[in-house]
Amino acid sequence: MHLDHLERLAKNKKPINNTNSIFKEVKTLIIIFWIVFVWMLIFTNINLFANSLSASLNLNDSQLVQSRDENAIQTNSSISTIIQSNSKRLEETQSLIDQYSTYTQIEIPISPSTESILQERLKQYEFDFNTLPPTNRLIIPSLSMDIPLVDSQYKDAKDFTIQNFDKELMNGVVKYPTTPYPWQWGNTLIFGHTSQERRQKNPYWTIFSQIPKLTPWDKIQVIREWNLHEYIVEYTQIIVPSKVNSLFLEYNQKWDYLTLMWCYPLGRTDKRIMIMAREIK
Repeated sequence: MHLDHLERLAKNKKPINNTNSIFKEVKTLIIIFWIVFVWMLIFTNINLFANSLSASLNLNDSQLVQSRDENAIQTNSSISTIIQSNSKRLEETQSLIDQYSTYTQIEIPISPSTESILQERLKQYEFDFNTLPPTNRLIIPSLSMDIPLVDSQYKDAKDFTIQNFDKELMNGVVKYPTTPYPWQWGNTLIFGHTSQERRQKNPYWTIFSQIPKLTPWDKIQVIREWNLHEYIVEYTQIIVPSKVNSLFLEYNQKWDYLTLMWCYPLGRTDKRIMIMAREIK
């Protein structure tokens, strides 16, 4: 009997359907996938959706305005009313255009610039001033020399003594009396010391010690009575004292010349060194 009961149970027992279970799981996964996909699509394109929504709303507003205008036209179906309305708008537009054109044609004065004002004033300004030193000077740029130039107070040859010139040489270099001034025709002679004597203290005792270094085309400048005279070195010669006068007179007959002179060699008076320079006109 027990055996029969077991057989009946075996016949009544239904087999497990595995296919239905798998289908349910796949369906669940598909639903989850679509939910995630739709959420990602909305999240990544939210701005696009918002713009589309805004455009649709604006479109509805414009359609509403258009519908309202159409209703107004239908209510006021007279064609003359429409023409008058359009004409009025055209007149207002043309009026605005005319006002703008008139405004743009008005010439607005432009204030002159600071530069133009200064240039105009400079045309009427006279630069009448002199930047030269107020004292007479002998300047040799290549030797970095800037020396006071003294006019000797002695005019007569009988007054020319070594003692007198020594007193004047205490103040710089001296233009030799009876020689022409720089603006005059002839040869201007300027002399100075090249070596120092122990018994006297003179700041200009060695002022001409460097003039043997001058070479042709070196520049010499003389400032006298607020005027600048420039010379170019042409010739240098060392001669005995007895030849000084003849050499000086030779150049005194040419163009305007300047001669620098003093004793040579240093510390002795055996010879004279003379440097002749021609004035630059």
